Amino acid sequence: MYENYTDKEEVLNSFNNITPRLNFTLELEKDNKLNFLELTITKTDKNLSFDIYRKHTSTDTTSDIPQKQHG
Repeated sequence: MYENYTDKEEVLNSFNNITPRLNFTLELEKDNKLNFLELTITKTDKNLSFDIYRKHTSTDTTSDIPQKQHG
């Protein structure tokens, strides 16, 4: 499909042209780190390390609303 995978924008545009209902984004690494799903992946010379990633907007709070049981 692609002879050269270095053109990230071309690949991204191709994915986004498949259907208007899906919109893909591109996340680039910064300082050898990449946030993917709920992980921060850090690249070193010889390996990768993984940490939990939380957006700056995360409050780490939970709701204490009783759940209604069905039955």
